[in-house]
Amino acid sequence: MNDSFFVRVASVSVLVLLFLSQFLPTAYVELKAVFLLTAIVCVLAAMLTGRLFLQHWQVCGLAVLVTTALLFSAYGVVRGNPGASRVLSVWLLWPLVYLFFTSLMQQANSYAWLSRVFVISLWAVTLYGYLYLGNASGIVPDYLYIELDQGQNVGFYEGFVEFRLYSISSLIFLVPFYLHLVLEKHKRKSNQFAVLTLLTLLAAVLLAIMTGRRALLLVLLLLPFTILFSNRFLGNELKLKTNFPAIFLLSLLCLGIFGIGMMFDLRSEAIYDMFLEGFDFSSQHSASERAIQFYSLIDGWLESSIFFGAGNGAAASILRSDEFPWAYELTYVYLIFSTGIVGLLIYFGWFGYGLFKLREAIKSRPDLIIHVAPMLTASLSFCIAAATNPYFGKFDYLWIVLLPFFLAGWTKYQSLVKEK
Repeated sequence: MNDSFFVRVASVSVLVLLFLSQFLPTAYVELKAVFLLTAIVCVLAAMLTGRLFLQHWQVCGLAVLVTTALLFSAYGVVRGNPGASRVLSVWLLWPLVYLFFTSLMQQANSYAWLSRVFVISLWAVTLYGYLYLGNASGIVPDYLYIELDQGQNVGFYEGFVEFRLYSISSLIFLVPFYLHLVLEKHKRKSNQFAVLTLLTLLAAVLLAIMTGRRALLLVLLLLPFTILFSNRFLGNELKLKTNFPAIFLLSLLCLGIFGIGMMFDLRSEAIYDMFLEGFDFSSQHSASERAIQFYSLIDGWLESSIFFGAGNGAAASILRSDEFPWAYELTYVYLIFSTGIVGLLIYFGWFGYGLFKLREAIKSRPDLIIHVAPMLTASLSFCIAAATNPYFGKFDYLWIVLLPFFLAGWTKYQSLVKEK
């Protein structure tokens, strides 16, 4: 066995782990641990043979992230915070997992494979979502539906459907990625709007609407602006080619959404009212609950330390969960509550540093922008949704906020390989 074997095995393990994180988030931890351990062993073996390496700025960036997490968790332990050690496992593990992602750098077509994994994940999440809805409504027989551990729950209301699956959160990343990827491919090839592409868009967008997740609906509404920002930031022009087959297929997409909506008795005004209620703190339960959390976290921040917060794993006066008292939906408000102004500046500065390193790296490999731009759009969309949802408190999704930093390292490495 040579070092290239270890790199290939580690790459496959990482790609499978990413698929499982998207398709089966929260559950099946033991299965994911198998692929994670496989990647760790193979990457360490490849490092010992000199095949894998990190650039100096990557090591420094990871050191800052890990050190910040350690210090604020130690601060939390001193203050007696209930979740100081528990949150450390998430914040510390994924930055270290970055070392194992370096195995993907060694593959010339790593971006293409990563894009394929995200597309396959979208297919899997969408298909299982419809199978569950079909089974719950009596359309799909039991022998065609396999019940996975995904926290299934559904409610059929007048004018809209609201259901729950853990994997639905993955659509916040996958739908923006896929739509931007389609646009990038269409820019390069005018007949790119194939039937399968539009069927995927039809199914994924409609499923996203039927989830009743306001964060997901908000991401879809902001998606044109997010795509525009990603392209402008990376210096990428998105000029679409117009042709009659594409217009015809896009028209079919709109008609398909309308037809399936009629089948499930979906009404746009009901969905619109449901969406607005999520931002009315006075009338909607979940919104008013977030308002209570907001004021509780802000008061707790002001009462502790404005500069350093209350430490990792701290709990405010209002508890959202007795089992996990440090878990709150307002991600960035909780960040300033637990780490103060100093922590907020470090984490946001780290994210911004990754963005600018990515823009710098893509200049030497503009051919990779077809994959990089959609991934950046997806990462930014997920960060938007995380403002009112605790997605980054889970191992399965924390890597998304680190993705721009990952992409910067991969792109820089690919440019160095090309120069050689």
